[in-house]
Amino acid sequence: MSYSSNNFPGEYIPTIFDNYKAIVRVNDTCVQLCLWDTAGQEDYDRLRPLSYPQTDVFLVCFSLESQASFQNAEHKWFPEIKHHCADVPTILVGTKLDIRENTTRSNAEGKQEDKRTSAVLYNQGLAMANKMECVKYVECSAKTQKGLLLETARRQYPLLTYRDRRYYTLLIYRAGSGVGKSSLLMSYVEKKFPGEYVPFVCDLHDYKHNIQLDETFVQLCLVDTACKEEYDRLRPTVYKETDIFLICFSLDDSYSFQNVEDKWIPEVRHHCPLIPFILIGTKLDLREEYKDAENEASSKGNSFVSYKDGRSLSNKVNAAGYIECSALTQKGVKSAFDEAEKLFGYKYRMTMQHIKCVVVGDGYVGKTCILMSYANNKFQHEHVPSIFDNYNANVMVDGNCIELGLWDTAGQEDYDRLRPLSYPLTDIFLLCFTVEGATSYHNIELKWFPEIRHHCHDAPLLLVGTKIDLRNTYERMKHKSQKHEQTFITCEQGQALAEKIRAEKYVECSAMTQEGLKEVFDDAIRIVLHHKKIRQEGHGKCGLL
Repeated sequence: MSYSSNNFPGEYIPTIFDNYKAIVRVNDTCVQLCLWDTAGQEDYDRLRPLSYPQTDVFLVCFSLESQASFQNAEHKWFPEIKHHCADVPTILVGTKLDIRENTTRSNAEGKQEDKRTSAVLYNQGLAMANKMECVKYVECSAKTQKGLLLETARRQYPLLTYRDRRYYTLLIYRAGSGVGKSSLLMSYVEKKFPGEYVPFVCDLHDYKHNIQLDETFVQLCLVDTACKEEYDRLRPTVYKETDIFLICFSLDDSYSFQNVEDKWIPEVRHHCPLIPFILIGTKLDLREEYKDAENEASSKGNSFVSYKDGRSLSNKVNAAGYIECSALTQKGVKSAFDEAEKLFGYKYRMTMQHIKCVVVGDGYVGKTCILMSYANNKFQHEHVPSIFDNYNANVMVDGNCIELGLWDTAGQEDYDRLRPLSYPLTDIFLLCFTVEGATSYHNIELKWFPEIRHHCHDAPLLLVGTKIDLRNTYERMKHKSQKHEQTFITCEQGQALAEKIRAEKYVECSAMTQEGLKEVFDDAIRIVLHHKKIRQEGHGKCGLL
């Protein structure tokens, strides 16, 4: 508040989450600096991370008069930030500099220092910043405004941003046990074949390799996975932000070859439909040994997958390439990863568009159900109460590759102050009501439309009527029985409300039957793309009235 309003607040104002904005100029560039305040109390440990996504730089603050807050920076705040946003730069900030300076003057005048409240010294703060790998350590006073200018923070985020990461993730699949996937990784990174078999579940840390792409050094993260059925639910947890898949099968195992088409391609395409993959045939040395001793091997009935068969399957499943290699002899190993490096700059990856879609409405109207049904392609029969959840879906709409971020919110009044935390940077809002009840329908106009327009007055709106399967069932049954008359919201009423609140469109769907469900999100994407096109066409125009 002292920085953004240039005025020190006279009294303590407890916060849950607040945000401030300031327009500043840094290196001849105008920047809108968004400042997000968070609550440090333990009661908000689960809610606080809601404000972390898309953060460009963190200011980790402690009071220079409090050793406890200084220690918490290392033991609580840095671990929390690194857990949620491992690559975002941090600046360590010591606050209440005026109090330490007053204490220093008092000590110089001969007053006794209380060791229990001894101030944190500059050297201590600097040592902590170096230990935590912060980009800088600064000290300031909100009261005197000494050291308050956030030049350091403003300089950091154009240079170090979470979204412009300098690494890419290569996730390696194996199409069956013992296909040599782990050996392939270790052979590539360590330039030697591992002497013994090491079983893996999901290894996210042991394989990292620095490479150069287009005069830029990047860190290649090699993620190992397990193929056993007991890990089928665990394995997809490592798919997020994968740039390329290597799907491996053993050239001496026709079963693993068949599993590529039967199991692994469907799984990859279900979770990451737009991510490219390369088909890899491993253990090439065994097939070459077989050719050298063909007569002896043929008598044993050995059967190897041929290069022609591998290439044919690669074309059939639309793989980006097919490579054969041997971790033992290292033949073809470098070619496999060189091909992956080329794919990292694949054109469609660069043109992926990100859309944030936030769903609001009364509790129990089916917001969570439509999101889960759409994202997971199955209906959740049990009610799952949500505070704030988000889901991701990679989809193709009208030839556009879209990464759709789906944000679920809680409709209860208890969360009225917290819900707007999910609103910033929203591209479109889905205002949901259930067609089986008038209350949620009227609340669109009375509560949800005013709330959205208060926080995001320009974001497009899509009005959504949910649970149409109940209305359809009632329509079929009402002719058989006149009992239990029930009034449902009609399509005409929904369209009238959409016109009244100036929503882009009114659509209806059912999470249970998935009727109209895909159309809801396709329409939402088209609306956002249309608005972006209008803004781009109007950019730079000046109207004089």
